[in-house]
Amino acid sequence: MTLFTREPGYTFTNDDIVDFWLDSDGPGGEVLVDICDHEAPGIPLHMPIWSGYQLVRLTDGDFLEQVPDANAPHDFGRLIFRGSHLGEADITQLVVDLVTRNQLEIPVAFAFHFDASMFGENAGNVETHRSRFWSKWSGVSPKQQSLIDQQLCEVNPAYAAMVAFLEEPGNPRFRGLLESATNSNDLSRLYELPIG
Repeated sequence: MTLFTREPGYTFTNDDIVDFWLDSDGPGGEVLVDICDHEAPGIPLHMPIWSGYQLVRLTDGDFLEQVPDANAPHDFGRLIFRGSHLGEADITQLVVDLVTRNQLEIPVAFAFHFDASMFGENAGNVETHRSRFWSKWSGVSPKQQSLIDQQLCEVNPAYAAMVAFLEEPGNPRFRGLLESATNSNDLSRLYELPIG
């Protein structure tokens, strides 16, 4: 197998990715987290094309982050080495950083906090809209998910606002966000809310 640079933050070139996959016949491993903000699901690890944002732990203990490239949606995107044989605290921090760097607050908040019954007569509209925002947490324990949620609430104001909206959508502070979510299937107003 072609050796790749094991320096945190190293981003594979497209040629590196091809060599890596061909030489290793697929590296094996598991997708710990797969987060997406559109309806098409992510592509599993055994295919060298992704549509979601992923944190992957390879069989050899290496951690890679996969980030799709909007300019080349059918290409490999960016594959970034994040470390090797990391503990739970490091994995938690990697996921928090992934969410914050890529503005994935909405799908993660939906995963941890969405309850359709909180939206009353608007539940159907919001639930349909929610289908764009999904995530899979197959390799992250419930305890880690709770820590990720807690840390995101502390360090990411947009995430904290989205959680507050999901828990109290009728709050006057969220009137514009609720209207755009139910009438236009648009949650981008989240990023226009005043912080505080």
